Amino acid sequence: MVQDPELDELLDAIGAEQDLEARAEAAAEAQDRIAAEALILPVYDQQNHFLYRADLAQFRALPTVNTPWLGGVVAGAGDE
Repeated sequence: MVQDPELDELLDAIGAEQDLEARAEAAAEAQDRIAAEALILPVYDQQNHFLYRADLAQFRALPTVNTPWLGGVVAGAGDE
């Protein structure tokens, strides 16, 4: 976890600043700071939540984005 109050201020300014030049300056400063420290800052965390029937066979989620994969799904597979 990155704890950098100065970077936090710059990122807050980018989100709140109405003046385009001031926002661009804060963005440039933040980018310079991130590059200098070789930081990786996640800006997006995709979470997919889904429900499925208990009697589906071959149901799985794709590992990259947790998206349901329905290829080969058989409904009622547990019914006998």
